[in-house]
Amino acid sequence: METIVTTNGGSEPPKGNDAFFPPASIPVASAPPPYAPEAPPPSATASPPAHTLSRTEILRLVTTTRKRAPIEIPEWGGTFYVREMTRAQHQATQATGATQLPDGSMRAHIPPPNVQMKPYMQCIEFESGERVFADGDIGAFLDMPQSTIQRIVVAIDALNKPDAAAPKPDEIASDPT
Repeated sequence: METIVTTNGGSEPPKGNDAFFPPASIPVASAPPPYAPEAPPPSATASPPAHTLSRTEILRLVTTTRKRAPIEIPEWGGTFYVREMTRAQHQATQATGATQLPDGSMRAHIPPPNVQMKPYMQCIEFESGERVFADGDIGAFLDMPQSTIQRIVVAIDALNKPDAAAPKPDEIASDPT
């Protein structure tokens, strides 16, 4: 540790540039060098450690690492599967800001139902992994009973939680009211 000494010896109130320095009695740690002198500086071309995936390996995982869980939908005749959303899908379900109204209240910019619910519809699959609905089916999907859609939304939202394991079928409420 080194001690910073002001030009006035620390006995008078700081003046001028001395106001930026602590009094002489306060020890200040000196910063360590950014890397040991005997070690070479970090290199942008260095390969990652053996346990770290490469960029190519990470990009290959994009379609295979999304969590998936079974969900009973009796109205549709059995078990289907829901898959975790991608970030882009999740973003489409969110409000996109707010506007202050003349009375001072705020109004959220909420996407229309066909935009907001399409990502949920895209995450419903058969056991084979094939999507149940095409994007053009959004109108019919929105005409389904709210209780059915809500059960699907709850199951997908459970998968979207950080570090959440896929919920077991009995953990997904059959009546989410």
